Amino acid sequence: MSDLAKVQGDITEWQKATFPKADPWGAAHHLLREAEELHREVWVTTKVDVPRLAEEAADCFFMLNQLAYTAG
Repeated sequence: MSDLAKVQGDITEWQKATFPKADPWGAAHHLLREAEELHREVWVTTKVDVPRLAEEAADCFFMLNQLAYTAG
């Protein structure tokens, strides 16, 4: 198993335990909100805050993982 597959598996297990009723529509909606936050961090703010940028990118990764899992 690759490192990425392990991380995705760990995230999925946490998400299943934390959000047992998650569905693809909710995950997609949340992903869009997180993507908007990432967009603002990159294109709207006048001074890029690298830790904040990394946090927003990680949020998108988590929600993309959730969407992939719930969509099957």
